[in-house]
Amino acid sequence: MAEDHPGATAAPTASWTKLFTAFRIALDIKKLLLAAGGLVATAIGWLFFAWLFYSDKAPEWKNYAPAPDKLVEARNEAFSSFQLARKRWRLLHELAGPVPEKAADIRRFEAIDFANNLAQFELLNTIAELRGKGKTFDQIRAELPPDPENENALLVFQKNLDPPAALPTARLRSSPLAEDRGPNPYLLAEGLLRKDAEGHRSVPWARGEFLSWLWHDQLRVLSEPLAKFLAPIVYFFNSSAGPFIRFYLILVILWTLAVWGFFGGAICRIAAVQIARNEKISLREAVTFAKEKFLNLFTAPLFPLIFLGILTLILIFFGLLEGFLPVFGDIILAGLLWPVVIVIGLIMAVVVVGLVGWPLMNPTIAAEGSDNFDALSRSYSYIYQAFWHYLGYWAVALAYGAVLVFFVGFMGSLVIYLGDWGLRLAPGLQSSNPASDRDPAYLFYYTPTSFGWRNLLIKDSPYAEKLDTVTSSGAPSETYEFTKDFANNMKWYNSFGALLVGIWVGLFFLLIVGFGYSYFWTASTLIYFLMRKHVDDTEMDEVYFEEGETEPPPSSVVATQTPAAKPNTVSLNVVDGGNPAPQATAAVAPQSGAPDMNPPSTPPPGNP
Repeated sequence: MAEDHPGATAAPTASWTKLFTAFRIALDIKKLLLAAGGLVATAIGWLFFAWLFYSDKAPEWKNYAPAPDKLVEARNEAFSSFQLARKRWRLLHELAGPVPEKAADIRRFEAIDFANNLAQFELLNTIAELRGKGKTFDQIRAELPPDPENENALLVFQKNLDPPAALPTARLRSSPLAEDRGPNPYLLAEGLLRKDAEGHRSVPWARGEFLSWLWHDQLRVLSEPLAKFLAPIVYFFNSSAGPFIRFYLILVILWTLAVWGFFGGAICRIAAVQIARNEKISLREAVTFAKEKFLNLFTAPLFPLIFLGILTLILIFFGLLEGFLPVFGDIILAGLLWPVVIVIGLIMAVVVVGLVGWPLMNPTIAAEGSDNFDALSRSYSYIYQAFWHYLGYWAVALAYGAVLVFFVGFMGSLVIYLGDWGLRLAPGLQSSNPASDRDPAYLFYYTPTSFGWRNLLIKDSPYAEKLDTVTSSGAPSETYEFTKDFANNMKWYNSFGALLVGIWVGLFFLLIVGFGYSYFWTASTLIYFLMRKHVDDTEMDEVYFEEGETEPPPSSVVATQTPAAKPNTVSLNVVDGGNPAPQATAAVAPQSGAPDMNPPSTPPPGNP
């Protein structure tokens, strides 16, 4: 072995490698509990707003169609109103509609969703009636007059309405226990290891589409906190969103900011102290910090949204003036003052792009103990001063986090599956009569459906059947449900026991899903420290502590003390030409074992 040389230093490590400590920091029961609390609080608010604003009754043409004797202009105007109402209802259904429990509950696209005008709408309805009678497209084509519009309507129907796809739903409504998060990690790993009778492996991606699965499923789960913050803002700018939907989205945004300002701020506080000082604070201290800083945590990301609202009102006022002043509006406002609109649009674009720095706002307050203005200014400053560093850090964090989320999800699924597997080994539990069957699969009647957990636990039961359904995005999916005969034979104590098991499994599931949120806020805190080091050249071990709060000693800094004067020293007074000079002392070590014969003497006053 090579001998270490004095003064040799270790090779410096790249700063981004600190992101690989996020797993150890994020896997903390306190952070998992806070993340689970944030998930439940978010769902409660979103479900309440969805119940308050959503209407299951879709607009119908019969409520808009004028009398047959009306002019064509009146009918076209009525169709435009119907079309706009349908677009707005469809958007509201996508945001706040319920998750379909069975195939009959699935809402699907209709002719109005693809018709460009009233004539095409009537043609699509005619084609739907003929298809309902069992006629083929060739037969329908032969019955319709030869016309380009008829041929175009046939192509539109064949492409989009034969059969119609399911409408997206529940984007801002689904429970964390039922939210679509892709296939079950354990079933995925099992599919990779096993082959079916035809020699194929059961994987959720087609050949050559692994990266697509990784992006749409794994990274979507990992970036769920950021998506839940940005999704209502993106929908707010949707052209189909009227005042009613925008008011609903404003409430959703405010609730989301409040929830994750508190729970995210507490997670960031624990992570900040652990990153800087390698110490852990208690859950109570983190919650107290988040409660005291709640107003700053809540309003920091709110300020840019308010600013965007003010700029939007200015543009609305500009548009009203341009629209109601034909000559002045066309020549002066739209013609000469259009650069003003461009400048406002540029400012709005800068503000919107800077919102990707929202994950830095909570860590700023958690690490600095500062206010909302400091959190806002630092996040925008770091983004625009070191944009590529920020993207690079997040690229590493997301790639690493995708593996971690899959691993934690796999382990959580394996824990529950092994418990179920062990129970099912008990002999004499299964019965061909559903009334006397005691197979433990019924205990998972109320378990979470997200991540395919319920499918994993009941798929092997002889009384479970596979059903075709759709996800919240409208994509086709498969799920397992107990047969009606089995469900009808469940006694009250079976249902009560299954409910208790569902509560325990649901709590454990929230901790597993909460790891993704804990990792997100932990990685955000690490990225904040790295960005602060890069931009402000501030050391990683600097973190704010309040008065009265126990401040642990920094682990990376060794306290230095002034060494005590050695007893065996000689004080030498230097005098130059009788003029006073600065006093200099030199320490002279006596020989070993020799007594000190020249103790220091005190000079007389006035004579240095």
